Amino acid sequence: MKIRVVIAEDDPLTRMDISEILTEAGYDVVGEASDGIEAITECKEKNPDIALLDIKMPIITGLQVSKILSNEHFEGCTVLLTAYNIEEYINKATENNVMGYLLKPVEEKTFLSHLKLIYNNHRNTKSLKKEVEEIKETLVGRKIIEKAKGIIMESKKVSEDEAYKLLREISMAKRVSMLSLSKIILMTGEFNDNYLL
Repeated sequence: MKIRVVIAEDDPLTRMDISEILTEAGYDVVGEASDGIEAITECKEKNPDIALLDIKMPIITGLQVSKILSNEHFEGCTVLLTAYNIEEYINKATENNVMGYLLKPVEEKTFLSHLKLIYNNHRNTKSLKKEVEEIKETLVGRKIIEKAKGIIMESKKVSEDEAYKLLREISMAKRVSMLSLSKIILMTGEFNDNYLL
């Protein structure tokens, strides 16, 4: 599947050049913008894999666009285009979840290789974040099940293994997950024979 790109650049010739370079390299340019407001609109509507944002755009700058996209949980890879290699821009960019920046004027081979590297890093980062979230959810789920087991052990005066078996049997009989059942037990704060009905 082609990587989808929105290009936000106020200079029409530069925008056209970048669009041609990307299209010839197999990217899908799904939207173009000449100012910051158009850039935000295009990114919201098209939800691209990559948002290429010129730093110095009319109305709203590329940095401001990146901040707005970050606040609105844009999941694509935000990349800034700049003719200025200024540290202040770079510091602000990192605060706004910008994955990298590319210098203008654009030189085709360097531009494409750097963009590919930035996008791959973005995908790896996104994948790691997802894994971390899943691990967190699993740990939270385990803690809830452990607490529910404790309530069963206390209420029924049974061992940990017996409490776990009982929890599993009820979840299967009632066709709810052990986590959902554990949450119910925690909310009621007790376990009685009604759960077995």
